[in-house]
Amino acid sequence: MLGLEGYDVTGIDLTEAMIDRARKLIEINEPYTCDLQAVVMDAENLDFPDEIFDVVITRNLTWTLPHPIQAYSEWYRVLKKGGILLNFDAEYAKGAHNLKNQNNIAHKNISDKMKEECHKIYHMLTISTLDRPEWDVNVLHQIGFESVEADYEFGDRMYDVKDEFYIPDKMFMISAKK
Repeated sequence: MLGLEGYDVTGIDLTEAMIDRARKLIEINEPYTCDLQAVVMDAENLDFPDEIFDVVITRNLTWTLPHPIQAYSEWYRVLKKGGILLNFDAEYAKGAHNLKNQNNIAHKNISDKMKEECHKIYHMLTISTLDRPEWDVNVLHQIGFESVEADYEFGDRMYDVKDEFYIPDKMFMISAKK
């Protein structure tokens, strides 16, 4: 979406399969008037120089990370002075107990075996035990971010329709300025 608006975009993911999908989306929407690239990379160990990006955007990522403080530190490092972090996330790990809930439309066609496997993984992640986004806000301040704010109502405004992607866990947005 940002590429279609003319912004240069570098997308990363840990898996080649997701990067392949991103590259196909880039091809489908060509031509662009900006630079778009998708690369395999670990969000906790970025292979970018310091202070290269104006904005870092993450969506549904932080809750999956084994070392979220390391990721936040890396995102701070690659942001230019005055740069903005936008983190869209939820306490999905705590919501792992809701995988069989009828309101969890996004997971209704996943097998019980897969739901149990997901549940086990969620409980292995330290972030699953934390009160978010309060924890995130405190960590971001400690790292050096300024103007850190959490928007608790973001998910309600963004997902007012319960379509096939609906998950009852409350999504939030965190914005922070370097």
